[in-house]
Order: sequence, then C-alpha cells, then structure tokens
Amino acid sequence: MPRADDHFMIERRNAQGVSTHYLATATGGRLYFQRLGKTLAIRPGRGSETGDPALAGLSDCLLVVPDGGGYCRRADSADALPLDRGAYVAVKTPCHAAQRTDTLFFTGKALARPGQNACQARLVGQQGMIFHLDDRCAGINAGGGANETISVPDAHHMAVAANGQSATLYRYCATGLLPPVLQAARPQP
Repeated sequence: MPRADDHFMIERRNAQGVSTHYLATATGGRLYFQRLGKTLAIRPGRGSETGDPALAGLSDCLLVVPDGGGYCRRADSADALPLDRGAYVAVKTPCHAAQRTDTLFFTGKALARPGQNACQARLVGQQGMIFHLDDRCAGINAGGGANETISVPDAHHMAVAANGQSATLYRYCATGLLPPVLQAARPQP
C-alpha cells in the first residue's frame, strides 16, 4: 500500500493469518525492503519463475529477489480483491444484529449473499483499489461486462455498488459474532 511519505507498506500474511509489515521504497519498478537484516526486492513476474508448479500457469505475480518465491493471484477472478475472506456487514449494523440483507461473504471467488454456495466472479477491470466485477451472485446479469463496482480501502472494508444502485459500505465481522442463522448460511469452501 502506498503511504503519504513516498514509501510503501508491505503486509505479508502467512497461512496462519499472522501478518508482518515492512516499510519499502520504490526504485526502478521494484519495491525494496529489509527482512531479517537482508535487503530484498519485490518485482512483477510470472508464476513459472517461482519454481513452484502450483503457480506455473499464473501471470499476475510478485517475485521476491534474491530469495526466490513469489505470490500470485488469478487476475480473472475475485481473488484479486485485497480482502480478508469471511463475513462483511453493513457498517452501521452491529455484527451480532446482522440480517441477511446487510451481510456479504467474501469467499475468494465472489461476494456471496447468505445461502449462496456456487458463486464466482470475474474481474473485468481495475483502477487502483476500485475493482469492476462480473459477479453472477450480484443478481444483475451484465452480459459479460461489469455489474458490480467494489472500492477497497483496506483488507477489512469495502464499498459495493451494483450497476445503477448506490454503494453500501461494509466492514469485516468475525463469523462467530454473527447471529446463528447467518453462521449457518455462510458459503462453504
């Protein structure tokens, strides 16, 4: 994430969800940062450059040099959204009082409404942290174009607007804080 002082903040999250933050500077198309006393850089690349067979077919990747390894995302799906997976509730609603109408679940593949399991979305455009999705769970068929616009200021907040409708602001809520009926209606992976 860019900062006001011409630096960047890198957040690295491991499989257990533990985050580590690094201050970085940009030079020559790379972000340089210090980790364990060593200067490393992040640069754009392809999954095939990581040596990880699971990433070989992906092209939207960040590579860590000189240590190797990388982080890739599918540019054609909603996993490009920089959001934590889980429940999101309209900002003025307490998590414990959430209703179906003011709750979304980010599955990594779509923004699913309670009770939806087979949702997928396709990223059709991005301008900074504003994403344009063709999301079949949004309930509006765009015919291959964007039917939903999502603004993501950080990993725990988003503004969602379906075409022709005003935006709704959402914040992350731990699933365990939701009413039991919504916990039961969350999409299963």
